[in-house]
Amino acid sequence: MSFMIANYVTIEKFYQVTGYTPDAIRSKINRGDLVKDQEYTKAPDGRILIIVEGYHSWVETSIQESESQATRQLKLTSTTKQRAALPRASLTQALPR
Repeated sequence: MSFMIANYVTIEKFYQVTGYTPDAIRSKINRGDLVKDQEYTKAPDGRILIIVEGYHSWVETSIQESESQATRQLKLTSTTKQRAALPRASLTQALPR
């Protein structure tokens, strides 16, 4: 059995594959989360089509940004805990005057 992977899919087909409801997709478009000609486009008949490759890039970028944010938060938390563990005298000595 063979099947073709489409470059563009309707919002309804996208919903069937990803679970994002049509309303959720339209909200993402209206908010600017999905960018025209990158993650979606309009067909000549006016229908919105999701660009499958663009969606994959959007997801990958979001994952990388989340991981970077988590790493920054972890470093910030670690630094805060280290400072909290220092004796008070060490804190005042460590601050520039």
